Amino acid sequence: MNQNNIDSLIEDIKKSGKYGEKPLFTKELIVEFEKKLQFSFPEDYKKFVTQLEPDIVNVYFVPPYRYSLAPFLIIFATWTNDLFAFHENDYTIHTIQNEKKDGMKWQNFTQWIGYIWEMGNKPVNPE
Repeated sequence: MNQNNIDSLIEDIKKSGKYGEKPLFTKELIVEFEKKLQFSFPEDYKKFVTQLEPDIVNVYFVPPYRYSLAPFLIIFATWTNDLFAFHENDYTIHTIQNEKKDGMKWQNFTQWIGYIWEMGNKPVNPE
């Protein structure tokens, strides 16, 4: 899987059969989110969420919102108790654990979703 190319990743997910028929969000809804948040989402995120809904264990995409403890972070997904957010200045992805921005960080959405997809598809017992 090429984690540097969102189109390749979308195709890999579609080939796996682990996706919903309906995209996460419509293009119109993304425009509404952008207006409400005064934030333009990166193209790879927009392409991904308007094309499919992946079945990734414990990862839930949510309608984006500003994180109240750090409004420069825009939450877009959760995984168990972790939150995932775009930094509004550079689109890096930050993991918020226990109300602290102390988790992993990714350079962009494609890198993040590639990592999440890979982790979600690892065998539980590799033997």
